[in-house]
Amino acid sequence: MRKIIIVSAGLLMLGGCAAKVDLNDYQVTDQDKQMASHTLPAYVVSGRKPRVAVLPGKNATSFKQCSLNENLTEQMTTMVASLGTYKVIERSQLGGLMNEVKFAASLGGGVDPRKLQALAKQIDYAVLISASGAQAKANFTEARSWTDDQGNSHYSPPSCTEKGKATVSVRIVEFPSGEIKKVIQEDGVETNSSETRWQSGCRVQNVCGLLSSAIGSALDEMKEEVASAAPVYGYIYKIRSHGKDRVASISLGTNHGVKAGSTLNVIQFDREDDPIKHTSVSVERVIATCEVSETALTADRAICQLKGDHVAQVKIKHAVRLQQSKSMLRKLKSGVNWLKDVGF
Repeated sequence: MRKIIIVSAGLLMLGGCAAKVDLNDYQVTDQDKQMASHTLPAYVVSGRKPRVAVLPGKNATSFKQCSLNENLTEQMTTMVASLGTYKVIERSQLGGLMNEVKFAASLGGGVDPRKLQALAKQIDYAVLISASGAQAKANFTEARSWTDDQGNSHYSPPSCTEKGKATVSVRIVEFPSGEIKKVIQEDGVETNSSETRWQSGCRVQNVCGLLSSAIGSALDEMKEEVASAAPVYGYIYKIRSHGKDRVASISLGTNHGVKAGSTLNVIQFDREDDPIKHTSVSVERVIATCEVSETALTADRAICQLKGDHVAQVKIKHAVRLQQSKSMLRKLKSGVNWLKDVGF
């Protein structure tokens, strides 16, 4: 019980507290009227969830009879919808565009932005997914008898273990730029064990089902990365100053998971050129942090205190997003590790 109390106290310390802000002490200066030069994603400006289309999956395995492409698409669509950070657009809502640009064919090579530009007005992200390197095999284990250190006898009957493996690759493409926002690859494994008397009876009973489960296992592992591809962004729409202290009004509130004491990153979107590929990509640069105050906190608005060495660089239209938070399980593990470090 004592350990639980101490860990909980440690987690509360990590959560922090929020100071109130008296806006009467702050004024809008000429510096506070400056506007950031970058372009914000359309869904950020409109205050909606990013719209995503899960494109038809590709079965790049040798198990063509399993229709893993359809399975991939269905499982990926369900997973993305369950995250709650995206609005999934049904394929039927995209009209004939899916066939016109031949998405399934494009999965085998590089993504041609020119073929995907037709979707720019309807979606913010496209998810391209494929499965490869699939294996399915069965291993027979003979019966075994042994005696433990206490003299107790044990017996393991003969068994058959089925093992399925598949590598799932995901590319998330941002619109309207056509840039690849994130590439994720995971190996999924599924095993089933059962008793069997003879080695001749040990075989994979349902190859397609086994590989489908392996794909599901890979998708489970990449959930957090898929969710983080489109963080909850907001933007700064007003800044006030009191000497060197500055506060910002932001377009995020309690509906977006923001609460008093939350820490947000202030983001500048910079362009980075690749002279080899002759391409340009958007790169996030954190220029400051922002701590949410209890003052004027609503469902879609908040006031936060700007912090950091480069607070003077913060301008209207800079993006803000919640810092990636650890899951409760990871927080508990961190708390336990902290107890070990202090010798508890």
